[in-house]
Amino acid sequence: MSSYGSDNQNHKRRPFKTRYFPKFFPKEECDEKYFQLLGSLDWEEGVKSRKGKQENRGHTRYAQALTFNQNPLVLDLVVRAMSVLDRPLLVLGVYVNYYQNGDDYAPMHSHPGQIQCVISLGTTRILKVGKKNYQMGNGDIIFFGSSSHGVLKEPGITTGRISIATFCVDSPTLGHMFISLCDDQSEEKNQKEDEKESRREVVFPDEGKDDNKLEKGLEGSKTGAFEIKK
Repeated sequence: MSSYGSDNQNHKRRPFKTRYFPKFFPKEECDEKYFQLLGSLDWEEGVKSRKGKQENRGHTRYAQALTFNQNPLVLDLVVRAMSVLDRPLLVLGVYVNYYQNGDDYAPMHSHPGQIQCVISLGTTRILKVGKKNYQMGNGDIIFFGSSSHGVLKEPGITTGRISIATFCVDSPTLGHMFISLCDDQSEEKNQKEDEKESRREVVFPDEGKDDNKLEKGLEGSKTGAFEIKK
C-alpha cells in the first residue's frame, strides 16, 4: 500500500479539531475584497429557514454557490487559507454568504463527513460551532468538521459581512499535492506565476454539474471536486 493510502486511513480515524486563526488576512486587503465581492457576485436568496413559527420562516441571508476556481478573488483567498493546514483535503465546492445586517443569520446545521474552511470579511459576527462562540472578525479564518454551526442573529448590527465557506473531504492522494501547491505561493514575488502553474495542474471533471456529496444547502449549485494531473 502506498503512503497516501496509509495516510488516508489515519485521517479517516482521526477527528478534525476546530482551528481558529484571527486576523489571518490584513484588514486593508479584506476591506477591498469585501466591496469587490459585494459588487461582483450574483447574490441570490440563501438557504431558507424551515423551522420555527411560520412568521419566522424564509429569508436567512444572501448567497452564491461557486465552483472552486470560478471566481479569482475567492480562489486566491481560499488557496492561501488552506495553506495553513497539514491535513490533505479535497475541495468539493464553495458557498459565499452575504449577511447584510444583524438580522441576517445562518440557522444551526451540520455537514456530516465534511471539513469546512470559513473566511470572514467585513463586520464581526458570532459564529457558533458546537457549544463555542467565535467572534469572526474581518480577515479571520476558521476550520471545523461535522459540528453543528450557525451565525447568530445580532439585531443591533447595521453593517454587512461576507463569509466564504469551502467544503472539503479527506483525500491524501489529491489533497497533499494541492497543499504543496499552496505552500509554493507564499512568496509574493512568485505568487502570480505559481497560481498560473497551479491552475494548469488542476482539472474540474464535473464543473457545472451538481455534486451529490454536498449537503442540501448546496443543492442546485455549481460544484466540482478537483483532481490533479500527475
